[in-house]
Amino acid sequence: MAREAKDRSSEWLIGHYADSLLLVAGVTGFTSCKAVNPVMVHPKRVPDGVLEVTFPDHPTPSVFLVEVTTYPDREERDQVLEDIALVLLERRVIPEVISIVLSARGNQTLEGEHEKTSRHGHTVLTCKWHVVRLWEIPAQRLLDLGQPGVLPLVPLTQFSEEPAEMFEMCRERIDRLAPPDERDNMLAIAATMTAFRYNDSSLFDIFMRRLTVTDNPFLAKIAREAVQGSTQQFIIEALEENFGNVPEEVQRLVRRITDEARLRVLGRKAVRSDSLEAFLGEIDKVV
Repeated sequence: MAREAKDRSSEWLIGHYADSLLLVAGVTGFTSCKAVNPVMVHPKRVPDGVLEVTFPDHPTPSVFLVEVTTYPDREERDQVLEDIALVLLERRVIPEVISIVLSARGNQTLEGEHEKTSRHGHTVLTCKWHVVRLWEIPAQRLLDLGQPGVLPLVPLTQFSEEPAEMFEMCRERIDRLAPPDERDNMLAIAATMTAFRYNDSSLFDIFMRRLTVTDNPFLAKIAREAVQGSTQQFIIEALEENFGNVPEEVQRLVRRITDEARLRVLGRKAVRSDSLEAFLGEIDKVV
């Protein structure tokens, strides 16, 4: 999935359904949850979501940080440590941190622990936080919550049903539970998550059918980015199938290409190239 699609989807979910993301993470018992503008924390690099969450036994809101990451990326650890430092400087409290990881990738892990040491070893910063791995969460658990805000994440969860069967069930819940003015955006985000996991347009279309994207800039962008992301993922998986582990820098090169015609060409080359080096030569031709 193109990074832009992930960012756009997570930003919308945090802005409209932050409480639902807390439920996905197993946080319950709160009476209110409000997303606040993260620009107030730092003008340049900010967390995906800063939430003020109220619990009955505490007079003041607790600060939660939510980071949504595509894969269990090692860079996420530095991001979380910096997020914590920013909030501590701004608000004088240590926030509750939740990382939501959308998809597994090879042997990469994000354990929710990180430590950084100063150059001469006199200072050590250590942090621990909660990591949610969507592929480990049963889809039925999200469906049973009865909360529309969790439904766009169902395509990335764990289920034994055929994908088409599960996604039709998810589509029905969104149609029935989502507020009318938010329904189309939620379906578009669910389609984005589907395209991220499956290179199958028929599954993508379960959520996009009867949606008119031309009249909605949000839908148009997210649909385009989802298709781009699906093709990028197909290329990377084809390279892994043919040549084994694909270096991170090669994956970044693929994800920087957003032109659909060029991506289709590279998709064919990923299948037919004799070596990873030959494929990289094809990238140079289309960039």
